[in-house]
Amino acid sequence: MAEAETSEPLIFDPVWLILERPRPNFNPGRFLAPGKLQIEGRRAVFSPSEARLRLGPSPKVHFTCDHIIGARRKRYGWGLVPRFVAIEYRTAEGGTDVAYFNDAEWAGWRPLLTRVNRRIADAIQGQLGTE
Repeated sequence: MAEAETSEPLIFDPVWLILERPRPNFNPGRFLAPGKLQIEGRRAVFSPSEARLRLGPSPKVHFTCDHIIGARRKRYGWGLVPRFVAIEYRTAEGGTDVAYFNDAEWAGWRPLLTRVNRRIADAIQGQLGTE
């Protein structure tokens, strides 16, 4: 698949990086890290931003992957959890892994009400040239 030639990076802020499969509990910092996701070419960088969790402390997480293979929406959680944006990437060891993200606007309700995660996944696919 050909890579799209784009000069502008995609920036999504605020988003949540899903640290572990969400379960109902009162400690969102255990499974959510708020921050900013930047996609440039086939590289993704997640870093802390001004976004904060409303309940409990916000973990400071940095995540970088240099070779994104694809992006799609995928259910990864419990109950009424919307589909997250799943970014599949190649690891340094030569395997593949998946990082899950969710739009964090409106305290996390926006993806459920507006399908914004679909638009995020579509934008990343467009950036990668994998539509």
